Amino acid sequence: MKTLALAIIGSLALSSHVFANNEEWEDWGDDWEESAESTQPVLPITGFIESTTGYRIKDSNVIAEEWVSQDLRGRIQTYYQHSAFNASYKGELYYDGVLNEWHGINREAYIGLSPVRSIDIRIGRQPLTWGTGDLVFLNDFFPKDWVAFFSGYDQQYLKAPSDAIKVSSYFDGVNLDLVWTPKFDADNYITGEKLAYYSPFSSSIVAAAPALEA
Repeated sequence: MKTLALAIIGSLALSSHVFANNEEWEDWGDDWEESAESTQPVLPITGFIESTTGYRIKDSNVIAEEWVSQDLRGRIQTYYQHSAFNASYKGELYYDGVLNEWHGINREAYIGLSPVRSIDIRIGRQPLTWGTGDLVFLNDFFPKDWVAFFSGYDQQYLKAPSDAIKVSSYFDGVNLDLVWTPKFDADNYITGEKLAYYSPFSSSIVAAAPALEA
């Protein structure tokens, strides 16, 4: 009986010791999380610099320029997350070596809101898309940059940005997206400066502005 009592007391002592150690580890973990959160910047700023080069390996009968792309691009971006809203900005500056021109563009500059759990609102400059799957655009008439797409740029550059308000609603039976753009933005079509295309109007490969404009 004495042996059993000593065993129970020993088990209780060991349990209390382990419990105390667990509390210490949990407290240490809380301190580590608080320390990690305090070191994160409120407004992180990131970016990149990249170069894109494309050369035509077969001579074209309609374009004398042999280079398809000679671009040097730099981006700066930031994102802010708050319990009531979020904001995003992506700005780019790039040099077009083929046309010898500088260009600047704001790819994203929007504020996002969620007034209720099932509705997201995004206001500002943003790439827009819907109804897509493996680059098959069935009902997506938002602006696209075909020159960038066929020149070997990253896939994200296929979608050109728009100034718009987008409301997305999520329900059990259906999801609903509503987009309002105060100004129409056309696609960036192939115009023959870098790329040629087949024209059904002349039944031949041409390097000229499209006969039809959106």
